[in-house]
Amino acid sequence: MDAKNKKNYLKNPLAIILILALLSLGAYFYFSAAQTPAQVTKILTGPEAKALENKGLAEFDPSNDVVNTVSTEDKARYKEVYDAMQIGGNLKGKTKVQQSLTAINGLINKYPDYADLYVMRALYSLILGDTNYIAINSD
Repeated sequence: MDAKNKKNYLKNPLAIILILALLSLGAYFYFSAAQTPAQVTKILTGPEAKALENKGLAEFDPSNDVVNTVSTEDKARYKEVYDAMQIGGNLKGKTKVQQSLTAINGLINKYPDYADLYVMRALYSLILGDTNYIAINSD
């Protein structure tokens, strides 16, 4: 673009309005509340909570509180899966991804009912550039 066309471009009011609109939208989204950290709400344990529980509402009944516990076997399995994923690192190096894929295949043999491993194998195969889509899709 030569200097003459550049000057004409900057004199166009529509171009200036468009540039200002883009800049203002960018500033709005940059400084908007969506970028700020989420507010942490304090769990009520004072008299308000007791008053709600005393009303007898089923949703506030302490016996309905569900605590999910993870078994030690599941924790061990999740750690194995996590370690297999960590071998791949940032998924940029093909050799690391291949090593990770080998570890995932070993975990599939060990835990054939764990569906997440099949998804991971398909993704890692695609990252490696495997074009055997029928084999990938058969999982």
